[in-house]
Amino acid sequence: MKVTGIDRHATAAVIRASGGFVTTPQFQYVLISFEATYTGTHASADVEDDLAWQLTTRHQTIPAAGTSPPAVYAHWPTATRPGGTVKFQVVFDVAPRSLRHAVLSVGRTGSSFGTVHGDFQL
Repeated sequence: MKVTGIDRHATAAVIRASGGFVTTPQFQYVLISFEATYTGTHASADVEDDLAWQLTTRHQTIPAAGTSPPAVYAHWPTATRPGGTVKFQVVFDVAPRSLRHAVLSVGRTGSSFGTVHGDFQL
């Protein structure tokens, strides 16, 4: 897994991609783009359904926003077979000052992040 981009001021882009269906965030939307290569043994995996994301700052843990990223509206493929790589995005509603020392963690959906697949310093 590799983080390929961080848009710290993505509010307008996220709302525009949704056609106005996404609500205004409490703080601001941050959009993180990534690539994931599936190395498991099942026939396929789906980054949108199988992975969970959270930001950890000095003072709080922030789950991914319940907001679809522009990749959803652009119909980016989310599933791949073993050895395949997909590109996708995740959105967070976060105060800009919280990003200074934030760590992005990736785990399995439904996990307690006890099995973390990756930590990325932002």
